[in-house]
Amino acid sequence: MVRYIPRLFTPQPLSAGQTIALSAPQHHYLTKVLRRRAGDAVRLFNGLHGEWQGALQPGKANAALIALEQQLLLQPIEAPLLLAFAPLKPPMMATLIAQATELGVTHLQPISMAQGQPNPLNSGKLLSCAVEAAESSGRCSLPQLLPLLRLQDWLANPPIISSAADVSPTSPILYGDERLTARPIAQLLRGERHPSGLLIGPEGGFSPAEFADFATTPWLHPCRLGNRVMRAETAALIGLALITTNRDDIHQP
Repeated sequence: MVRYIPRLFTPQPLSAGQTIALSAPQHHYLTKVLRRRAGDAVRLFNGLHGEWQGALQPGKANAALIALEQQLLLQPIEAPLLLAFAPLKPPMMATLIAQATELGVTHLQPISMAQGQPNPLNSGKLLSCAVEAAESSGRCSLPQLLPLLRLQDWLANPPIISSAADVSPTSPILYGDERLTARPIAQLLRGERHPSGLLIGPEGGFSPAEFADFATTPWLHPCRLGNRVMRAETAALIGLALITTNRDDIHQP
């Protein structure tokens, strides 16, 4: 039976022959939870230099040192994918961030909407959710959490989610229309223009004024995610899963 090799995120640069000092919580996880010992293999990634494997080194009581031995993967080039959403209650927010990370979202855009709840954003907690999801899913990067914007400000400035070009007008963003009158998302995904993002409404749904604003925003296209009104995190999961299965990620050779 092949033994599970722990996989951890670190913000430190990774290169051959380097020794990486992990955080105290990571040390506790490796030595107390997983009961790893000196010489055991550990995999590291930082979102820039691919994935590396190293060996746990003898160290101090509250420090874990990893001596890098070989690069397992080059850093993938990910196709930009944005998720715009209204802040949710903490348990649902954690689920949403984890699912978005697993599904390859590159940019997370929280948006204040008329019928949304005034739920504060804990950036540190959200980042932790993203890190855990990336570690467990095999992803080599983390999504970028963007600052909270009012919906009107976001609509007035087409989002730029790639250094190459913005999403308007050739790469639309879809929004989940809970009125269930829009075309099914599966039909829209058969078109030539692959969407670069998804906008999900708040727990109270989009307001009539917001729907009117969407109708005059050329880079926003409505879609129906199913035949029922869904919770925000469920709608995001379905929409992102369908988008990512209908386009190819670009990887370095």
